[in-house]
Amino acid sequence: MHVTALQRLTQALNILSDQADSDQADLPNLSGLHILITDKTYLNSQGTLCLDASDSADDWADCLGGVDADYARDKKSNAAAVRQLESQVAAAVGVRMLFTAGPYLMTHEYRQFLERLAAHSAEHGPVQPPRAAAASSSNSNGAGSTYSSVPVYVAPPYQYPQQASEQQQQVVHESVGYIMVKMDDSAQQIYHTVQVGNLLMV
Repeated sequence: MHVTALQRLTQALNILSDQADSDQADLPNLSGLHILITDKTYLNSQGTLCLDASDSADDWADCLGGVDADYARDKKSNAAAVRQLESQVAAAVGVRMLFTAGPYLMTHEYRQFLERLAAHSAEHGPVQPPRAAAASSSNSNGAGSTYSSVPVYVAPPYQYPQQASEQQQQVVHESVGYIMVKMDDSAQQIYHTVQVGNLLMV
């Protein structure tokens, strides 16, 4: 299937080239454009152009010729900036990584979550293991180390019903290996969840 898709993409690009030659026009500048073969055609929030796997090479050529590549590259650049902020905040908090599902990466709520957590970590430092904060401050070998080896998944605030208990909302997913927090959790709640989650993962 992958070979077939690549062949069809090559055909689509050749069609674009032939059309440009026929019209004596320049080829569209598709440099830096990420392309993903999926079940429908659209430009996602991270600037990736998704092409419908069931479409023909002509359909793909039309899509490639009509896409606003500058807009797609801007979205890609903005997504990269959020990813960089994710990494910086994870390092400041002292966890392996922070991540959310693709559709929520570029939301205002997720950006607020990261900025809120960054401000808290700048004031209070990284998450400290319970009953070990004092010891860690005197252990120079632990400086800058990652407290949690488990990733932290940031779920949208509406993923669970409001009547669900706090224990149900703050789940340690041992089967897939991550701790879950919610996008509207306070920084204090997040720190507590990471502490408790790591104890449960031991």
